[in-house]
Amino acid sequence: MVSKVGTVALAGLAGFAGLAQAVPSSQHHPKSSQSCPSLNSSTFVIDEFQLYPENAKFDFNRCLVYFGVLFNASVGIFNPYTKDFEAILLPGISGDPANHLGPALPDAQGHLSILVDAGAAFNTAGQDVSGSNIIIKYDFDQRKVIWQRNITELITQGRWGGFQDVEHDKDENIYIVGTYPGTLLRVDKDGNNLKPWFLPPADELANTTVAGFGGIASIREQDVLLTNNNVDGQIYRFDNVSQSETGTPVLIPRTGPNGTQPSAPIGFNDAILLPAKYNNTVLLVAEDAVGVWVIRSKDGSWKSAETLGVVSNNVTEAQGGQVPAAVQIGPDALFTLEEYFTDPIVESTNAGSRSAFPIVGITAQVDDLLRKSP
Repeated sequence: MVSKVGTVALAGLAGFAGLAQAVPSSQHHPKSSQSCPSLNSSTFVIDEFQLYPENAKFDFNRCLVYFGVLFNASVGIFNPYTKDFEAILLPGISGDPANHLGPALPDAQGHLSILVDAGAAFNTAGQDVSGSNIIIKYDFDQRKVIWQRNITELITQGRWGGFQDVEHDKDENIYIVGTYPGTLLRVDKDGNNLKPWFLPPADELANTTVAGFGGIASIREQDVLLTNNNVDGQIYRFDNVSQSETGTPVLIPRTGPNGTQPSAPIGFNDAILLPAKYNNTVLLVAEDAVGVWVIRSKDGSWKSAETLGVVSNNVTEAQGGQVPAAVQIGPDALFTLEEYFTDPIVESTNAGSRSAFPIVGITAQVDDLLRKSP
């Protein structure tokens, strides 16, 4: 997430019917990639006024995409097979110009872990970290909030911020990424025991203008989290996360393809993704102004890794956007989101006039990089 302004008008998001039927909660396995039909991997466009998607998570059981509608602080539910769209508006949150919304991540019960962040941190590159940051557990089937916790009131007291991504471990604990500076919080699945899980030294914690972690990815089978650090452009691993009271980041050494040379640092980066289709061996890192870095750990241990290359966002389909995140939709299709932070604001709203948002296909490009470095 980079510096941005505005909030979307509620009227810009139309409701709809015809979403896929929800499956029983006992059958929710978010990392299964075989329960949804294949999707054409070509670029497509979502026609939705002021969508401005910041993050996207795919639900492999309901076969839906959950978009973080950035400036409106709402959740966009998109059926990629029918192209139907619905907005979830959060009472007291959606439509407030102080709030942004990043991820809405499905858990094993089919509920959503939703992160609302104070937009000031990103608008000012960390100079202003005031405002409410809220983690929410949402019952998708009943369309209601189960619980919500105000991170600012309970933990930070406005001393640090820039929260923008979430993940679950094997016990469904929720990990919350902060960027200004790089921090991780943890709360259990019932909303209890919200606490700092990783904080930098006190002098670094006090400097909120240094961007740290951008995204987070979970390997539940190994009890491992991965994150990307903007301080040094490197990837880090946290081990035995569900059993650890605090986290210790371990640098993952990277080379170029097939160990040919040291890998360059990654530029200012945002969300990361372990596409389910590659069984935790490939990491996609969104660098806002460039595209998506493709990084591989052949054995999936992430003790070391290779940087295979970058899928450039300098393509006509991107329409001049920046890349906040990548997403896998269905069993094998990969896409990038496009965000337009500099669109002029529409009068009487707090977001731009854009109605067409490309979801750019990158499947062939990622697979080509993998083929070139067997």
